[in-house]
Amino acid sequence: MFQKDVKFVPLLTAWSITEALRVRMLLDRARVHYLVKNEGVQNLIGGGAGLGGYNPATGPIEFHVLESDKAWLEEAMEDLFNVHLEGIPEICPACEARTQHKVDCPSCGLFLG
Repeated sequence: MFQKDVKFVPLLTAWSITEALRVRMLLDRARVHYLVKNEGVQNLIGGGAGLGGYNPATGPIEFHVLESDKAWLEEAMEDLFNVHLEGIPEICPACEARTQHKVDCPSCGLFLG
């Protein structure tokens, strides 16, 4: 069903491409609709991403979410950024290697948190 009155509002700013990837993964995990601003243009204009991790000509990468989701996402974002090590499996479900209780599988790199 199509909604006409959908409004996206800023949720947070990622100051590096690495941080943006992590935020994208966490929003995907939360299964919410979101938009990303400035992600695809970091290396197209000027000198690209500099020492600060973002391109000063385009600005940092911004994540926008539905206005109706913003309040609970702000509260949940802190919990989403925390990885609970007690929930890490001993065997990777993708490659069946021993995970050594690390957040990423040492064999295939799968994020296990």
